[in-house]
Formats: sequence, C-alpha cells, structure tokens
Amino acid sequence: LPEGVKSEFPAYGGQLQPYLLTVPPGYDPAKPAGLTFSLHSLGGTYTQYAVFSPNQLRQFGDDRQNLVVTTLGRGTDGWYTDEAEADFFEVWADVARRFTLDSERVALTGYSMGGYGTYKLGTQYPDLFGRAFTTVGPPGRGVWVPPVAPPSDGQDTNSNLVLENARWIPFLNWVEVSDELVPYVGPRVQQARFDELGLRSQLWSFAPGEHFTLAIQDGWDAARDFLGESRVKRDPSRVDYAFVPAADRPKLGLVHDHAYWVSGLRARDLAGEPSVDPARGEVSARSLAFGEGDPPTKKVTSAGAGAGPPALNTVEGTDWETIPAVPSENALDLTLENVSAATVDGARARLDGGRRLRVKVSSDGAGSARLSLALPADARVERVEGDPIPPRASATRRRAHAAASAPEVSLDRDGATFTVAAGRRTYVIDSSQSAPAADDDANAPTGDDENGGGGDRTGGGDDGQPAPTTDTLDDGSLPFTGLTLALVALAGLAMLGSGAAVRRFAKGKSFSL
Repeated sequence: LPEGVKSEFPAYGGQLQPYLLTVPPGYDPAKPAGLTFSLHSLGGTYTQYAVFSPNQLRQFGDDRQNLVVTTLGRGTDGWYTDEAEADFFEVWADVARRFTLDSERVALTGYSMGGYGTYKLGTQYPDLFGRAFTTVGPPGRGVWVPPVAPPSDGQDTNSNLVLENARWIPFLNWVEVSDELVPYVGPRVQQARFDELGLRSQLWSFAPGEHFTLAIQDGWDAARDFLGESRVKRDPSRVDYAFVPAADRPKLGLVHDHAYWVSGLRARDLAGEPSVDPARGEVSARSLAFGEGDPPTKKVTSAGAGAGPPALNTVEGTDWETIPAVPSENALDLTLENVSAATVDGARARLDGGRRLRVKVSSDGAGSARLSLALPADARVERVEGDPIPPRASATRRRAHAAASAPEVSLDRDGATFTVAAGRRTYVIDSSQSAPAADDDANAPTGDDENGGGGDRTGGGDDGQPAPTTDTLDDGSLPFTGLTLALVALAGLAMLGSGAAVRRFAKGKSFSL
C-alpha cells in the first residue's frame, strides 16, 4: 500500500505499521513465551486495552506470563479481513522476530469487532490457536439478526457457516442481553450451532448492561482462567474444515484452504450469491491410527466458582467428557462435500504406507483426493466397497479399466491419487511387503482428556498436550507468509507491507514473501 492516510479502509498505507505489545515482567528471552492476541473494536486502535481496559492486559499477560499484542489492522474498521487480516500475520511475524515465542501456546481474544475477528480468524486458521475468547462479538460482519437476514456485510462473512472448524478450539463468549450494537439473537444462534455440532463452547449472558459495560468493569478473572496455557492442537485425529471461497483474497495471499493435515482444498461448485447464499465446501477427515473416538458431550449450565465479577445472568454451552480410547487401525475416512480437490498428509495423520492401509472416500460429486504418504515400489490398490467410476476414454481404455481392480486410483512412491465420484468407496492399499493391519495399541490414548474437558467450569486451559519440541514446531504454517511456524520463530520477517519480496534463510532453507 502506498504511504499516506485515507478516509476509507485501508486507512493507513506504507510499510511502517504500529501495534502494541505488552511484555510480562517475568519474560525471559531464554524461555519461549505464550502469545495472546487482543483484537480491538470498531473505531478503536492498538491502544484500546492499554487506555480503556488495562486490567485485561495484566490478567491476560502478566498473570499468564504471556505477551499480549493488539494490531492496528491498517485502520479502525478493517474487521480483520483483507489488508487487516494480512496485517495480523505481519504483526505476528514481526513479534516472532523480536521475541522468543512458543508457537504451541497461542490464544485469540477480542472485543466487539475484535470478537468478530476472533470468530473469523479462529475458524479460518484453527491450527494456529489453542483457545478463543470473545466479548460482545458479532458472529458475522456488521449486524446479524437471524433468521430475518444475513449479516449486513454479507453471508460470506458469517462465521456461523464454518463453526465445524472449531473442533479443537474451545470458545468462551461473553455477551450483553441488552446490547444495543450487537443484537443478542446472533450470539444465541451461534451458541446453538456450537451445541448442535457438539463443540466445546460457552455463552455467558450478562444483564443488566450495554455494549461497553464489560470493558468498563474490566474484570476478566474467569476469562483468564479459561485461557490458561491455551495449547494448540497441532495434529488431531479428526479434521473438520469448512470453507467459503468468497472469503478468500488471493491477491493478498489469503486463501483459506487448509488446516492441520488437510490442505489444497477447492470447491467444485462456486455458484451462489456471496451476500446471501455463498458457495461452501467442507471436508471431514478421520485417521483411525490415533485410536481415538468422538468424546461424549455434556451440557454446561453454570460457570462454577470464581466466575465473577462481573455478575452473570445465564450460562449455556457444551463440554466434552474424556476422549474414549478405541482400537487403532491403519485407516483413513474421508468425506467431501462440494470439494473438487483435497490433499491429506498421511504421515501427520499417523498413517503407515508400509502396512496394509484402508481408505474410505465419500463424496457428493466429482473430484480428486491426494494421499501424500511414502508407499512401497510394489504397492497395489483394490476397491473393496462401492461401484466402479466409469472412465471417460476410448473403448480400449474402458476395457483396460474394467480389468483393473481400482483404475480410478493412481499409485506412486509418494502416495495415492483418488478420482472421486458421488457415493462411497473403500480401498485397500498393500504390497507383498506389507505388514498386517493389526491394531496398534502403541498409538492408543491413555484415556486422559488431553483436550481440556473440565466439567461445568471454564477450566484452567491446560490442555494436557506434550511439551513442544523441535518436531512439533515444524507443523502448521502462517497464512500470507506461507512459512512454517518454526521458521517464523527462527528468522521472523522484517518487512511489513503488501507482498514485497523478502528473502531470509534459516537452517539452510530459503523462503520468500
């Protein structure tokens, strides 16, 4: 963006952009620190919390020994989209260059428009954050009064369409019943969707009060305790990811097409008016190699001890019981909805190409799915369930197709490519060298709730995951930069701006913006 200030967004141009970073008194550069984002409101700036809610900075930062950062977002009204979304990641990269960060401990919070930003960024980039906290945040950009109309800035901005993505990010949402700027019905519908999906979330409704009451009272004890360690779930057993292509900004490098060990997502049908009925795709991928089932859920109806101040009116939500241990299998279940392309990283999904491997693919239409996984040279594939996919070729190729056991699957040493059609099909990939697909008890969980279930409380936020290592730091990437979190932490990015080329080197690897 060119230098200067404009009256419309993005208001602030140029490469030099401010942000506010609060460093806890106990910060030690020799020890990686957790990071909490506190996103500002509509009309606010990066100084909002320091001026109006200083106690939040103390409770989220000093009490948790976290760095707390508030971005400007290139203006007061960017809604964390377009250049404001890019600014978020530019700031993150700049902080990583200057401070020692623990990429496995990241929390996302925000007030009002910042609450929307928390919904938006948390669902579009779920593998980057451990926990999320919103205060009087609208689920969609602008005013949303369901079921009367979509959000005033369009249905393609509505995080309610992609809440499936929050499977591994617990949300705590505070709202005012009489909020004059964010109609209460929107957060209520948002919570109903969380509950329908069985995802960890709580809606705390406060009354009496108005839009700014919680900021003025500036008491965040329960939110601080909820955020806790805010450990990121890097490679889960199940990946659910919905995406709305109309929300992408390819020219800014902002394409929401990946999470965890699933990437390269493309929608088959892009038809639909973005402001009313945008195109939407969804993938649900489960690796049975983790030996984990779906956790039983339970209703949350009270906040527990130490919830205030401020005083509560009602609490509602969903929590998880302990994730059950089930026999592990070398198997992948993949379900595609309006998806024309998808890639699964088999190694991160704990799949083993040297053993007999089962892959189930269900889809509502044509597409292609790639399983990236080292396979033996003599690997072969057989379709064991489902109808053949008719070839679009000559009679000779059709005869060869009919003679093959699964001609719609192409194998190579680096994985398998599945031609997908409507319906469900199951394949077995093995070789003469394959070991039997026996249950692998070594991969089974211990039965502990490693994902932060905590009964009818917000809990301490310690999700019980292993301490980060150099291996875990290599997983996940920051959008816009395209860099692994490890490389960002090692080298950082000195250049802010709109895509200027910058080259850095770390551990012999090069990368560029």
